[in-house]
Amino acid sequence: MNKYCSRMIVALCAALLLAPFLAPYDERQQHRSAAMQPPSLAHSGATADKPIFLFGTDEYGRDLFSRFLYGGRRALLAGLLAAAAAVLIGFVAGAFSGFHGGWPDAVLMRCSELFLSLPWMYLLLAIRALLPLRIGQSGSLLMVVSVAALAGWPRPSRIIRGIFLSARDRPYISVARSLGAKNLYIIGRHIFPEVRDILWTQMATLLPQFMLVGVTLSFLGLGEDEQHASWGGMLGALRHFSVMESHSGYLLTAAAITLVLFLLTICG
Repeated sequence: MNKYCSRMIVALCAALLLAPFLAPYDERQQHRSAAMQPPSLAHSGATADKPIFLFGTDEYGRDLFSRFLYGGRRALLAGLLAAAAAVLIGFVAGAFSGFHGGWPDAVLMRCSELFLSLPWMYLLLAIRALLPLRIGQSGSLLMVVSVAALAGWPRPSRIIRGIFLSARDRPYISVARSLGAKNLYIIGRHIFPEVRDILWTQMATLLPQFMLVGVTLSFLGLGEDEQHASWGGMLGALRHFSVMESHSGYLLTAAAITLVLFLLTICG
């Protein structure tokens, strides 16, 4: 089961990352004569060479399937960068804390408890409120990655710390020290192989959570501008009952977004 689930996740992530090559239209391309079309394989208002709107179109005639791929690409990139940054910070902090012990261990663990107690979504919204209304793609990405990494590093750091605490006093570590091995060599040669799989697991666990950060911001209208596709913006259209009732394309898009995030969560 895990094998097939992992393959499905790899295929979905590859499809999102390759959005510019797989999307039938550009995310901003408009077909005004085919606005608010339901899902179908052909519409008379579409261009002759590409007459397919798989998820239908929005009020500007933009293809929802293309915008789903582009929006998912941005959400996935933000989630991957944030998860990688959180795991990297957690590894450095946990390794230093567990390997050296003493007062560095006490200080870092108290800091991790402080960050664990912070409601990071409110922190993100507070930081976003201090910034200009439109901060662009790079600014939005940097904000999500920074706050998510600061909020996410304590859990992996505490796991890594436990492994380093148990490993630093093992006989073969003491023998390596007596033979003149440096700390970096001991960590890289003897301890890091034990934590490598845990780091990947933590990244897989944090990825869907951090993807939801960007989705939530754009859903609240605090992410990128509306011209660029975002999953939160597409879900935000369903706040209007008339759209939910009359346009099945948005419901299909919401179902696809939910399925991707669900698969990432259960397979993580």
